[in-house]
Amino acid sequence: MVWAELNGEVVGGICYEYRPKVKTGWIILSFTDPKYRGQGLNRLLHDHMEQNIKELGGNRVCSYVSINNESRLKSAEKVGLKPQFYRMNKNL
Repeated sequence: MVWAELNGEVVGGICYEYRPKVKTGWIILSFTDPKYRGQGLNRLLHDHMEQNIKELGGNRVCSYVSINNESRLKSAEKVGLKPQFYRMNKNL
């Protein structure tokens, strides 16, 4: 996990895991305090996460994002993440 603090308060972070067999980092959760959105914090954290994944031998980053999470879709696009698949679901 990478995170940012301001005066001892966590204001953003990215929790991820690395899967060595497929050389992929998977974002599990990302967040930015609403007071600090739009200031490039997510990009800074994303850059650190990518560097760590590269150091581990990885060559890509993946993430699931809800189609209803417009702010996350925008922040993912800003750091170069592009849709690859749509996950289909049917509740029974």
